[in-house]
Amino acid sequence: MRSVLAVGKLRYSRYKITKEEKTMDKILRLNMRDQTISCETADEKYQYVGGRYFTSMKLNEEVPPTCEPLGRHNKLVIAPGLLAGTAAPTSSRISVGAKSPLTGGIKESNAGGSFARKLGSLGYKGVIVEEKPHKDEKGWYMLLIDKDGAHLESAGEYAGLDNYDACGLLRKRFGEQAGIMIIGVAGERQYSTASCAVADDDGIPCRHAGRGGMGAVMGSKRLKCIIVDATGAPDAKYVDREKFTAHSTEWYKELVAPRKGLTQYGTVANIQAMSQIGALAVRNFSLGSYEDYEKINHETIYNLIMERGGNPSHACYKGCAIRCSNVYNGPDGKHLTSSLEFETTALFGANLCISDIDTVAGLDRFCDGFGMDTMEMGATFGVAMEAGLCQFGDIKGVWKMVEEIKNDTVFGKALVHGCTVAGKILGVLEVPAVKGQSLAGFDPRTIKGLGVTYATSPMGGDHTFGNCLPGRPGYRECNQNPPPTTQKEGQAEWSKDMQILVAVCDAMGFCMLAVGGVLATAEHSAQLLSFKFGKEFTTDDMIQMGKKMIMQEVEFNRRAGFGDGQNRIPEFIMETPLASNGEVYDVPQSELQNFHYSGFEVTA
Repeated sequence: MRSVLAVGKLRYSRYKITKEEKTMDKILRLNMRDQTISCETADEKYQYVGGRYFTSMKLNEEVPPTCEPLGRHNKLVIAPGLLAGTAAPTSSRISVGAKSPLTGGIKESNAGGSFARKLGSLGYKGVIVEEKPHKDEKGWYMLLIDKDGAHLESAGEYAGLDNYDACGLLRKRFGEQAGIMIIGVAGERQYSTASCAVADDDGIPCRHAGRGGMGAVMGSKRLKCIIVDATGAPDAKYVDREKFTAHSTEWYKELVAPRKGLTQYGTVANIQAMSQIGALAVRNFSLGSYEDYEKINHETIYNLIMERGGNPSHACYKGCAIRCSNVYNGPDGKHLTSSLEFETTALFGANLCISDIDTVAGLDRFCDGFGMDTMEMGATFGVAMEAGLCQFGDIKGVWKMVEEIKNDTVFGKALVHGCTVAGKILGVLEVPAVKGQSLAGFDPRTIKGLGVTYATSPMGGDHTFGNCLPGRPGYRECNQNPPPTTQKEGQAEWSKDMQILVAVCDAMGFCMLAVGGVLATAEHSAQLLSFKFGKEFTTDDMIQMGKKMIMQEVEFNRRAGFGDGQNRIPEFIMETPLASNGEVYDVPQSELQNFHYSGFEVTA
């Protein structure tokens, strides 16, 4: 079943959803070349596919792997998880996928906020944005989706605006109930570090699908924003609502108690923990421990939040059991940023040797407003400092680089396509990146299993693909007691388990920080899917789902030209010991390049 509305001169006309389609799982397509909107009923094979599973499957099916990432043949695929819009705890993550302009391979980046819940409530498996306007088309557009259908409008008045300013205007126009996904100036300029910002329930564009340049792909389509209004949407469908609700309630309670520290302090608690074991990105990934960590750690941030009238435990979307986000106010008591997280604090703080937390928060605010990945930019500024363009710890020097970016100067252009490009231009060999994407704030010399994930992930140096932190056992018996993080043996098998379990989280739309990449999440997922769909799911079904997702991504990259040689950790991380503990990354390179996901055999 497929229906189409040609927009063109009827730009403000609406695609009218039929009565039958309102109760069906459906896929919305937006063709930016001829400006048509179409809706198709999701095939049966997509019935149990959601989130990252949906984005990766669609990209593998529909996008030529060798295409130009910012050209007409790439597609932007946006998908809520399988349990979006339900009572399942922490199930409101949105996946955004495309061929990445940063890595040249497949990419999925996800974010919190209210967008996924609203899109899922309307029954959409996903939104696919394809093609791009003709060269002479200079306008910007927005896609509006509600219970009655979708239509395209001009977004020219929002072009060039900071995300904060644009979201404020959009909320005034469409109401506080509207879910917003938007790109900033970086996305409009098609910077490879550009993010897709998602507004939280307060309308603040602080939740970002930041990794891999998804904002640049959205900008190449000249799509400024997507607005979703789920007002009047039907309640989520369940075969057994009573059991689904009861199970969700019990799991919610299970999640809360052991995560009280995360609720109180958020993810920045990792600053102190990682510094103390020598696993923190410091001075362009050279030290491992930061002597001034107390100035940027969780206690300092918590105390400032409380003193300035912020909120240390803020939910980025309804239904979050943990509330690890925060509202951080500046010295004037006014909102500065949300949320000040570990990755941003590690890479703008310790990695640049900046111990002024207000500067770190200000850089976060800039990136959220301009629409850039804080992780990639923190690593890039570190490479620029390594090149001597300013000294480590030079706050004025960092803000000068920000001005160069804002003004789109030649120097600014050397920074906005990530640390790999910056390293080539600036002549720096110590570039902390895999497959063109920067590493996260965890140093792999001390957390070697995460180094395996960095090296083997089809998506570049992505810790969220399988974060091997202490206390996270795998699903197989051999990984119930994971090896010490500094031991080179056994790390590859541990990483494989983590990658599979995280894939399950991403398919459901769960927040990995809240539910964790653990076997219990797969078990709960199987139960909830059984109650929702009336088909019995097992834990093994969830494991198989995770395997199939990853193999879709590996296959895309294989066809894009990626081989075993790209599975490698930067040489300087293998050869230069950390100053804090003397560790190098010594998992054999041959083990990474012969990874081949052995043990990933998929059963029918």
